[in-house]
Amino acid sequence: MPPPAALLALSHVAVRAADLDRSCAFYRDALGFAEHCRLNDLRTGKLMLVCFKVSDAQWIEIFAGRGPGDNVMHQVAFRVGNVEAIRAVLAERGAPVPARTPTGQMGNRNFVVADPDGQ
Repeated sequence: MPPPAALLALSHVAVRAADLDRSCAFYRDALGFAEHCRLNDLRTGKLMLVCFKVSDAQWIEIFAGRGPGDNVMHQVAFRVGNVEAIRAVLAERGAPVPARTPTGQMGNRNFVVADPDGQ
């Protein structure tokens, strides 16, 4: 079954870092990506993630905190034309999606869906 037509591109990849400062130094100093923003956890106020700009439309997000047994990969996100249409198509195809599409901390409308392996 082909992907929904409104999937446009890869938006970002997010990873979990055991040492956020060391990981940020790698993406900034070794790879040369510019830091775009930092977000704090709204519940605790602690630094949650650092975003690095790959292009005008693509990012790498580095999440603070990875413990033993945690996956390094946190998420892969896609840019879409119509988030509600994608949500509806995924629901029709049996994917576990939320009943509505919320607006995230950065102001973008988004939802999370996991593949069969929980990614």
